[in-house]
This record gives sequence, C-alpha cells and structure tokens, in this order.
Amino acid sequence: MQEAIGQSSPWDHLGERSIRKNSPIHSVAGVDTAVLILHGEKDERVPVGQAIGLWRGLSRHASLRGRTAVQMVLYPEASHG
Repeated sequence: MQEAIGQSSPWDHLGERSIRKNSPIHSVAGVDTAVLILHGEKDERVPVGQAIGLWRGLSRHASLRGRTAVQMVLYPEASHG
C-alpha cells in the first residue's frame, strides 16, 4: 500500500523517491491556492499530528504572504474512512 502512494515504503529511504522527500510538508512554501484539510481525530493510518503540522506550515506561509486561505476541520471520533 505505501509503495503505491509514495513510490517506496517508509523503511526504504533510497534516492530521490523517499517518503520523506515526497511529503507535502516540504512544499508548503510553494502553495499558492486555498487549502482545506479534513481529518479524523482517530485516524490510525495518518496521525492527526501530521495534519496539524501541515496546517501550521501552510498557515505560517500564508500569513507571511498576507493570505488566510488555509483551514483545517478536525472530526472528533472519526477514523481514516
């Protein structure tokens, strides 16, 4: 499953296709459009901390550019599905 999403597994950090380098958190400075993040509080596949980190990074860069087009909705009791 991870290989289909990120072109490699989380434990294989080989070359340019590593999961870490493909993570959206490394591209927040280049985001110019509005972003809405929807996340379940009890998501077991993607920890809520990752969504919060992405939201914080996008919000910070949006405020530096004078924009406020970043929102996050956290659904209590919701999982990944």
